[in-house]
Amino acid sequence: MSSSLKRGSGSQSNALAWRREVNRQQEIALSKAKQYQATEKARRAKEYNEALGRQEKESLPSLSGEVDSNETPPRSLFAPGSRVWLYMERVKPALTKKLAHRWHGPFRIKKKVEEFAYELELPN
Repeated sequence: MSSSLKRGSGSQSNALAWRREVNRQQEIALSKAKQYQATEKARRAKEYNEALGRQEKESLPSLSGEVDSNETPPRSLFAPGSRVWLYMERVKPALTKKLAHRWHGPFRIKKKVEEFAYELELPN
């Protein structure tokens, strides 16, 4: 009787063998799926990087030193007298986000200080 418990009865051993086979096939399928996903991910990354490289090369000016006559210098977005809103990232710590108004304005630009810095006319 002890030998039949260790090995299992006929139908029990068939079920165990069937389950083992199903589990083995599932493990094989999962490993192949992981391998396929890894190769596809690598292929897509390579394709994306090559496309980026082409775009970067096209966007660079020619190395021969020729100047394009259609090219204009960068133009500032704001001019003195334009109306703008001021965004203040830091506000009083006691205020909740709902009550801490971060956008203030509108203000008029007095003068351009640097590329991204402007002096504003404040109300008295």
